[in-house]
Amino acid sequence: MLPPWSVTPACAGPKGAPGSLRSGRLGATPAALLAATLLGSAAPSPKDPEPLWRWLDVIAEPTSDWEDLSRARNALLPLLREADAAALERALAALARVLEDAEAHPSAAEAAAELAGRLGHPAATLPLSRLLTARLPRTDQHAAAQQAAARAIGRVGTGAPAITAGLQDAAARSPHPGVRGEALEALVRLAPVEVAVPALLSALADPVGEVRYLASLGLARVGPRAASAAPHLRALLDGKARPHGHFLAWIEAQYPRDADDLRCMAGAAAALLAIGDGAGREALERYLDHPDWLVRQSALEALWAAREGAGIGLTATLLAVRLEDPASALRARALEQLRILGRPAARAWPGVTERALQDPDPEVRAAALRAASAMERPDLVVPLLADRLRDPHAAVREEADRLLARLARRGDLGALVEATPPADGPGW
Repeated sequence: MLPPWSVTPACAGPKGAPGSLRSGRLGATPAALLAATLLGSAAPSPKDPEPLWRWLDVIAEPTSDWEDLSRARNALLPLLREADAAALERALAALARVLEDAEAHPSAAEAAAELAGRLGHPAATLPLSRLLTARLPRTDQHAAAQQAAARAIGRVGTGAPAITAGLQDAAARSPHPGVRGEALEALVRLAPVEVAVPALLSALADPVGEVRYLASLGLARVGPRAASAAPHLRALLDGKARPHGHFLAWIEAQYPRDADDLRCMAGAAAALLAIGDGAGREALERYLDHPDWLVRQSALEALWAAREGAGIGLTATLLAVRLEDPASALRARALEQLRILGRPAARAWPGVTERALQDPDPEVRAAALRAASAMERPDLVVPLLADRLRDPHAAVREEADRLLARLARRGDLGALVEATPPADGPGW
């Protein structure tokens, strides 16, 4: 039976052949369709609905493999954005049918959920919620489909009670930790505080470390509005509550905390910092200096999650300290976060300028140039830029060239001319 969005059924090819619902100028297979879509002269205008239906046929076809589904998902996004209202409505109805058939074809449902999330149309929220809360077989493919549904709801959903109730159910009852984690993140984005905070506190007792950590990050993002969680978070940091204490708490108390517990506690410290509790900063700084690289990385991520509650000034100060981290990846990450903060973080820049721009790792030096450009501190950067224009690594030189062009547009190159040797001097 042909999918309901198919047209010209008289041209249908052999039953079960991928993409063969119609033959014609675009070819019958996903590979031929992809080639025709990429060739401007061979492909119809985006206004022409025919390629839209053909790619939808690929997603609906039971024999399509993941490569075909990925191609269809990527090709459909621009086509759907260009479609008129009537075509878009039909296409969304078609995607809803694919989502409803997740039990039989989970990979197709995953591709449809990812497409719905990227498209950002709220009409897809209800079928996504149905997929998320469906009782499906416990396989990796079905888990991936429900995880994609939760992620898509977080992007396009609303705080409607029916939607948040589905997210609560998935966060508490899904057998798949990835689904529980995505549902928690969607709750933070969409649900009222009185709904999100209890769900996050419950998830701090999840048996899977990654879910507990995501719950702590969620509380850090909620910030001051999660003040009711402060007593539980303080008890967690004081050792009076285990992150997963409902599992043989007395026996667990006899053993040192593992990395999963420490990551969760770093998130709890960041949440307290965002709430405004004085114990949060001291605790978070301990985890930022922890000997375990994974714990420090998690603490850095938790600090970033808490940035709105903690304030840009304090966040930038703590990030600047991380430029002393022994792991170059974490030094580069701290610089990228300073770049995102931009000019409001400029007061933290004087103490890190020379050290960051002369870091032994080229990725850190490149990140330092990007951060300097965003902070607009030519007085600090220009004297050191000449060396970076002659950096032995191409990526660093490219970033220096970009910063040079920006400084030239603003007329801030006087100090650079003084710091640059003559063209026939050493190093040129």
